[in-house]
Amino acid sequence: MDRIAKERDFHDQRFRDYDEDVRHDLGKYYSVYTLNTALYNALLGRYLPSRDVLEYGCAKGEKSLRWAKQGARVTGIDISDEAVRIANAEAQKAVLPAQFFAMNAEKMDFANDSFDVVYGEGILHHLHLNQAYAEVARVLRTDGRAVFVEPMGHNPALNLYRKLTPAMRTEDEHPLLKRDLTLLRRYFKSVDVHYFHIATLAAVPFRNTFLFKPLLAVLHRVDRALMRVIPPIRHWAWVVVIDIAGPLRPML
Repeated sequence: MDRIAKERDFHDQRFRDYDEDVRHDLGKYYSVYTLNTALYNALLGRYLPSRDVLEYGCAKGEKSLRWAKQGARVTGIDISDEAVRIANAEAQKAVLPAQFFAMNAEKMDFANDSFDVVYGEGILHHLHLNQAYAEVARVLRTDGRAVFVEPMGHNPALNLYRKLTPAMRTEDEHPLLKRDLTLLRRYFKSVDVHYFHIATLAAVPFRNTFLFKPLLAVLHRVDRALMRVIPPIRHWAWVVVIDIAGPLRPML
């Protein structure tokens, strides 16, 4: 079975037979997702309203529908037919101008220059990056923006955890490396990368205590200091928020 088919089958099963117990252990780590989520939402809030936008890897469409309520003209794609079925049903139920398609993100059916904004969360690391970056650049308009949240793949502790929990992910996933971020500059005019979560992961055991919020705030400051004093350590971050401006068009 090829890579695309395996991804489709994995995610169809995920959305059809979602197992909270399997994902629970991973979910506790998302308790530290604060500053990165705030930045991601702030960027989308700035770029999306009243624009033609594409959610790249829409899952069940919850985020798309939220932005549709705020005036964005939303299209979503996902590899999973099951996810797209759920997303379209929810859009119809909410009577919102959003449409969702089962589609290969590496070879989309949209015309060139279709969207003002492309955004996605945890999608790029499932894809062949040269093809994905080229497709995002192709469907973006000249002054378009793209915003992504993605995991990084340099931290040895995180990589050990991933190795020990294979059921939580597909076998072809590849958290981004430094070279993958550098590759973006081949396809886009401007790429700003914001790094999050090294020391902050130490707050996870305290997530259900009164210590969690103050401890997390301190550890965010520790992360900022570490990345400022030792810049290469930023590649050990768990996630990045990528803010992209303007596709680079090939010379004819």
